[in-house]
Amino acid sequence: MKKESDEPVLSDDYPVHCGYLYVVNGEAIHSPIDGTIADLKRIFKVAEVRRCDIAWRELWDEAL
Repeated sequence: MKKESDEPVLSDDYPVHCGYLYVVNGEAIHSPIDGTIADLKRIFKVAEVRRCDIAWRELWDEAL
């Protein structure tokens, strides 16, 4: 049985790094910017962004 994901909603002032994985609308995306979660929310026009649980999503190759 697979454990539950650990993907909390991130606060607007949380730092974002270009190329890192974040969850937007339930999908893992690579951030196109360095900035904050507020910046990422504006770009993708979403209300929330979550931390990406790479292990749970089995995206080890994507994270490289």
